[in-house]
Amino acid sequence: MRAVLLRAGDFFGSGTGCWIDQAIAKDLPRARITWPGPLDVATSWAYLPDLARTLVRVAQERQRLAAFECLHFAGHHVTAQQWLRSFTAIAAEQGWLPATGALRVGQLPWPLLRVAGLVAPTFAALAAMRYLWTTPHRLDNTRLRALIGDEPKTPFDQAVRQALADLGLVAIRTPRAALA
Repeated sequence: MRAVLLRAGDFFGSGTGCWIDQAIAKDLPRARITWPGPLDVATSWAYLPDLARTLVRVAQERQRLAAFECLHFAGHHVTAQQWLRSFTAIAAEQGWLPATGALRVGQLPWPLLRVAGLVAPTFAALAAMRYLWTTPHRLDNTRLRALIGDEPKTPFDQAVRQALADLGLVAIRTPRAALA
């Protein structure tokens, strides 16, 4: 049996079921985000359409792979501050910002998750992963790039905007020329 393991950061884009819609931006229309860690810690994020294109390219090169391979998808390496800038621009366009012109930033209630984890294993598992929000980390895609070349990479602000559109929070504006 052959296997390829492609590691990636936290997912976003292409619908529901990730940190963005479950916690971080669920209150964005009310000018509030909830961030799970310090605002200056850079972590890895995988925009799912880019990851899917990467998986296709890896599959196309499978004859070059050993029986088992472990590759890393670098994706976007960003801080909460970068997310906040993107969310703020979108919130301003949507008219969601308060008079102060700034989004409110709340913290994820980790102690509450730990307590809930006593009766719900999912919350216990989430609480056990808190270190990923407080420890800067990035995935090294050197081996992946050697196999497929550059990763597909949608510009961050564009990926965030599309992810919010996928969640039904914002509309994607199509340029007039594209409609012709």
